[in-house]
Amino acid sequence: MLALHIAPTPFFADRGCHIRIRNEIEALRDSGVRVILCTYHLGADPAGIDIRRTAPIPGYNRVDAGFSPFRFPADLLLFLLVLRTTWRERPDVLHGHLHEGALIGWAVRLCLFWRRLPVIMDMQGSLSGELVGYGTVCG
Repeated sequence: MLALHIAPTPFFADRGCHIRIRNEIEALRDSGVRVILCTYHLGADPAGIDIRRTAPIPGYNRVDAGFSPFRFPADLLLFLLVLRTTWRERPDVLHGHLHEGALIGWAVRLCLFWRRLPVIMDMQGSLSGELVGYGTVCG
């Protein structure tokens, strides 16, 4: 079995959701599942994880959590990377982390509708709570 994980974040930085994503991937790998992780161009490369990264975006070098205007082009590049990787590698399931990862997984599933790919949406927190918490919108 091949699971393609989508992490719309500069993976890996030593913090909450990144640790959770790494732990999930390692548990799957230890159970015999082959895992590919598609993520942004920034971040460290933990040993033993097949990481596919987007092309770099000039000026985007922030690895901390929170809103960044660079996230929109980064998510577009991530969508294209996931679409290409899904086409080439033919995973059995897409696993979208966070809200954007779930949306990207759903969009790739629609683009490749004849494959009938299942999408796992792995949410952490509420989108409105995150937007208010990081000061992106007023609450």
